[in-house]
Amino acid sequence: MKFIVGPVGSSQALASLESSTPQKIIQAAYASATEMGDGKRFPYHYQFNFTSDAQVKRHAELLARRGVKKVGLLIEDSAAGASSRDAM
Repeated sequence: MKFIVGPVGSSQALASLESSTPQKIIQAAYASATEMGDGKRFPYHYQFNFTSDAQVKRHAELLARRGVKKVGLLIEDSAAGASSRDAM
């Protein structure tokens, strides 16, 4: 196998990268956990969507421009949820 497309979801993608990275298999997964964009840890992963850090930054900028001072968070128990929580 030379290329992998998927899986969808940060938790699933992080698990699969643990196997594909040592084998030097190029993988592109749809996942937003900030760790997914770590090129040193996952040099064969092609990131084609924004990480949680980038998404949180843009959302916070928009809310601040609109005068919002408090935000409630409902976070799922997954790699993507934990990454979003930590970025907030």
